[in-house]
Amino acid sequence: MDFPIAVSGQLRQQLRALRRMRGWTQAELGKMLGVGQARIAEIEANPGSVSVEQLLRLLAVLQTRMVLQTHEHASATSGADRVYGRSATVTQGAARQKGKVGEAEPAIKIERRQGSW
Repeated sequence: MDFPIAVSGQLRQQLRALRRMRGWTQAELGKMLGVGQARIAEIEANPGSVSVEQLLRLLAVLQTRMVLQTHEHASATSGADRVYGRSATVTQGAARQKGKVGEAEPAIKIERRQGSW
């Protein structure tokens, strides 16, 4: 299952959803990561409060990985998976609002790993 992320608010929602899909409380996830429940609540409320390394570690515990994908690749695969096309459109729309048409950043995709680790 893919969760395209074009804005930080989507990351916040997906981190919470991934934890809940596993049936874990914030305290349980925190214990697996060696942090308290309050830190997990803070991360879910503000994913920007963690380093990339911490985010990758959190995603690994959630059996999930982060994939960076260019819009060119997203367009090429959009026939098979329309989600990528929407992600690219949202990001390009955000760039257009900033007056930077054609300078949109690549989409970030969060993938849930199949099976156990």
